[in-house]
Amino acid sequence: VTRETQTKPALELDYDYKKDPSTPELETYNLLWSDEFSGSSLDEEIWNRELRQPGWTNNERQEYTASEDNAFIRNGKLVIKAIKSEKDGADYYTSAKIQCQNRADFTYGKIVVSAKVPEGQGLWPAIWMMPQSESLYGQWPRCGEIDIMEVLGNDVKTAYGTIHYGAPHAEQQGTVRLDNGSFASSFHVYSVEWEPGEIRWYIDDELYLTVNDWFTAPEGGVEKPYPAPFNQPFYIQLNLAVGGTWPKDPDETTDFDKAEFEVDYVRVYQKDPEYYAEKESTVERPATLPPVYREPINGNYVYNGNFENDIKTVGSQGDNFELHLENDCSETTYIVDDNKIIIVPDNVGDYLHSVQLRQDGIPLIRGWNYKVTYDAYALLEDDEASRQITVDVKAPDRGWICYLDPQEIQLTGEKKTFTHEFTMNSRNDANTVLEFNMGKQGSTAPVVISNVKLEYVSGEEILIPDKTVRSDGNYVYNGKFDQGDDRLKYWYIEADDPTDVSVTNTLVGGDRKRELRVKIEVPDDASEADPIIISQGDLAPLLMGKYDFSFDAYMDGGAADGMTAKLIDDEFTPELSEEKKTFSYKITYDEDNTREDSYIEFKFTKPGTYYLDNVMVCEAAILKNGSFDAGITNFEPYRFTDNLASYVIDNMNGNVNTFVMSIKDIGTEEWHIQLIQDGIKLEKGKNYRISFRAKSTIAREFKYAVQQNGNLTGRSWISYSTNPATETLSTDWKTYSNEFAMTYDDDDLTRFSITLGAVGNTPNTPHDVYIDDIEL
Repeated sequence: VTRETQTKPALELDYDYKKDPSTPELETYNLLWSDEFSGSSLDEEIWNRELRQPGWTNNERQEYTASEDNAFIRNGKLVIKAIKSEKDGADYYTSAKIQCQNRADFTYGKIVVSAKVPEGQGLWPAIWMMPQSESLYGQWPRCGEIDIMEVLGNDVKTAYGTIHYGAPHAEQQGTVRLDNGSFASSFHVYSVEWEPGEIRWYIDDELYLTVNDWFTAPEGGVEKPYPAPFNQPFYIQLNLAVGGTWPKDPDETTDFDKAEFEVDYVRVYQKDPEYYAEKESTVERPATLPPVYREPINGNYVYNGNFENDIKTVGSQGDNFELHLENDCSETTYIVDDNKIIIVPDNVGDYLHSVQLRQDGIPLIRGWNYKVTYDAYALLEDDEASRQITVDVKAPDRGWICYLDPQEIQLTGEKKTFTHEFTMNSRNDANTVLEFNMGKQGSTAPVVISNVKLEYVSGEEILIPDKTVRSDGNYVYNGKFDQGDDRLKYWYIEADDPTDVSVTNTLVGGDRKRELRVKIEVPDDASEADPIIISQGDLAPLLMGKYDFSFDAYMDGGAADGMTAKLIDDEFTPELSEEKKTFSYKITYDEDNTREDSYIEFKFTKPGTYYLDNVMVCEAAILKNGSFDAGITNFEPYRFTDNLASYVIDNMNGNVNTFVMSIKDIGTEEWHIQLIQDGIKLEKGKNYRISFRAKSTIAREFKYAVQQNGNLTGRSWISYSTNPATETLSTDWKTYSNEFAMTYDDDDLTRFSITLGAVGNTPNTPHDVYIDDIEL
């Protein structure tokens, strides 16, 4: 079923944006907000001081503080200063990160920032943007990120502009390199023009990067409608990081007396709302040519694998090997002779890829099994028994994910044949790279490589994979109606006029989040014999067991019994009203259902307008989404006031879907900060066990309980569980567990809570609490 592209309104937020009267006008734009930093202190009606502990992301070394020493106004300019000190006998760094989340978010416009960066190894200033709510399209990178400017302190002649997006992670980046002067020697103007379907980067009004093709999707799922994720409110951030994966740590040359990131002004302009509305309603992702999958030669997808010819120079065209060198190993040499390559590193290097022999353009097909083989040895010194190299196959266009995990190989002086086998489990990729990494592995011994092959072994291409259970436990695909160009991907529509079924796309509520929901306009002549039906078949088989079937629904001018919902043979008629409600049903199957039998259907038989959202079929669980694979779905992170804490689902720093409460102030009461799940059903006479893993960046006390919800009429805060009054979190992961018997009457509205406010002797110090794997 195809339908007209839905007209989508321009996004408007209800902030009272602050404008500095001295900010100049800009032709064809209207000033939305600005800060010229002309006051005596940071305007905290616009900016939040974000607090983070060292190592929060990218292995950065700094602590972000609220101290005026780290972020202050001087002579009409914002100064973000990195400070080096000592703590516990080691170097310790503090700095600042300020951002305007929930104070000056906006969608589309021109962002103009004048700034001067510091110079010094390990310093990393940035001007960048993140979405107001990462829950709309999923956690980073699916939510999107716009980097207006990044400069590394050890190379202040080069500036970067980047966007991150997608699943798997993808990015596009542009650079500007100055011939004269540097970005640290004077102020430069960094600007981005962000419109529906196109983002443009400028430095000093010179365009250097235009991006108009991106995507986002759940892992393994269908892409969200373009121009997602860059069609939602974002906010600006300014920070000065110290150390990290990209810039590496400071060294003895870094002068912290001069470690200051100066910002003269921040200005945000927008065109008339009608301009963005018209562009967003018609914009389409650019058509791209299908990828070219090169053919193997005698079964080998590696070209020049026997080194009959010289390798290509860096950046030149053609399918061949090239030697990639970082600056720390720039004097490395090589020889191609007698069907082999000898690589002679000049330095150990700071990165694995400091010395790297690679070949790009290798195609991999989903479902195929592959084998990598090569001969290799090292020219060792007398005191060396071996030297290590690391071999892998990666995806340069998909965030450098690995298809062949890194293989750490010990080479001796004897020539040996090495073999690695792997299966391509991701979608087809026409441009993968085979890497031989020789840097940062403790040796500069020359490496000899020959007879390189990557060959197909077995397997069939997976064209249209069967539906599986989603990562959040849902058997239904696109239950939130946010996938596909019309947001109805996977759903089959039976209607005389298909345009009677559409998906709304509006900003609602005080949090200004998009609400995507399917809207069904049922005509006057609808009946049992001529209904509108929305259905989805071929679900993952619903096997013998218990299931929860739920959805949100309401109507506007319809009938209370105008909709029926059906899962296989079980049919329900919810009592609809004009108030959105969640309808939940328990279903038990005494025998296995086949994939062909496993289907879901919504039927509308009476005239009116109906709304449907959040359709879910999952195996029955007492507590939902305890792994946080579905973000914070089913949970409420409670803060007495928003400034006490913030939260995120962390997928970085070695974590996978871990809830993190970043606490700035513990408040004055225990309950001022909590993680809550309501609506849990407990049955009298049954025994239960609650368990979860948790840690904190400081030692602190906390509480948890499975209890009656005292906020509801006629109820109190009776604790059903018997866990201790307080527990202690440490900096190491620990599992907390409690078993109890339900001696009270059945309770369908039980609350589970983890209490993180002013519990016991908890110090009122900024810290982060990590929670994962909650099970009841």
